[in-house]
Amino acid sequence: MRKSLNENEKYLISLLKSVLHGLPVEEVPKNVNMETVFRIAHFHSVANMAYYAVKNMKNLSPELLKKWKEEYDKAQLKDVVQRIELNLISKTFEQEGIDHLPVKGFVLKELYPKSDMRAMSDLDILIPPDKAQNARDAMVKIGYTVEHYDGGVQDVYFKPPVMNVEIHNNLFMEAMKNSVDYYKDFAKKLFSENSKTCRRYISDEEAYAYVIAHTSKHYRGGGTGIRSVLDVYVLCEKKPELVSSESFLNILKEQKLDEFFKHISNLSKVWFGDMESTPLYDEMGAYVMISGTYGTRTGEILNRVSEDYKGSLAKSKVSNVMKRCFPPLYIMKTQYRWLKKYPWLLPVSYPMRFGAVLVHRRKNLDVFSNTANVSEEEAKQINTLHKNTGIFTD
Repeated sequence: MRKSLNENEKYLISLLKSVLHGLPVEEVPKNVNMETVFRIAHFHSVANMAYYAVKNMKNLSPELLKKWKEEYDKAQLKDVVQRIELNLISKTFEQEGIDHLPVKGFVLKELYPKSDMRAMSDLDILIPPDKAQNARDAMVKIGYTVEHYDGGVQDVYFKPPVMNVEIHNNLFMEAMKNSVDYYKDFAKKLFSENSKTCRRYISDEEAYAYVIAHTSKHYRGGGTGIRSVLDVYVLCEKKPELVSSESFLNILKEQKLDEFFKHISNLSKVWFGDMESTPLYDEMGAYVMISGTYGTRTGEILNRVSEDYKGSLAKSKVSNVMKRCFPPLYIMKTQYRWLKKYPWLLPVSYPMRFGAVLVHRRKNLDVFSNTANVSEEEAKQINTLHKNTGIFTD
């Protein structure tokens, strides 16, 4: 993996910085290709925001400007529709007696100069685990189709033209043990408290600490992109007292995320503020750039192999393959709901899983080939980077 940004990536960061701060747009350098800049912006779901900087450029081709404008128009539409739909869902859940808490996106939108600058692919709503069927019935009632419903940690719903909704009964899978433990207790407490309404509200400290926890989940999974770094920057800029408060930092410490927050907030200040970079933040930035909005399958495999790396690449690869062939119970329960009631049948579920693997043979062969292709240098580099930035803490 490279250790710094290229010129196209640097220019995109400068465009976003100019939008955030209302600064004049830097002239396009000769060694920058605006088609490539657009592709990077699209890959990171920030093309809509960057449009505010490029819309008055005189040397852009009409075809390329049209692509930027389409991203902006989609974000405008989504921003309006998502607000309307969230109110409809909340009203319907209220009528059906379903306790719920909207999380993530909307608390961040208010921190940006304009709310449409912060694109959201979906709405995320937390409910009590025993209300999943009630929520499903309510969502179907208001015109949503069920995209995914299997008794796992989240169910997925869709309504044309742009509405994707994830209904969570837990905010993390058990792979992130510290966050899982914290948010299990958090959800139990939240939904056990007396409330005059079914829509629940939490403190800013809790809301924004969850944003950091969610960002870390993607970062250590397949990676996370520019948009997440933007989120951290506007949070630090708009809520400086909150992010330095003892209550906020204690929530992060309880999940062992305080070091990660320090480093990703520093990276955000390097990119969008006036902080000088260091080799660590150059490398961290390069990792973010190759990840895209939600990370990649290749990045996920590299992270898993690197996490297991303890001097022997062969051992870490074998460990990763074994975990994929024989996932732990908490993952298997999301694929086979009956394991929740009969966990002792876990060994029986593995032959069924292998059958499913054969059906999707091409996809799974790619996983194994990508694992085989991880080099010793890559594993060492990512292992060291993630230890230095507070991701690999054990």
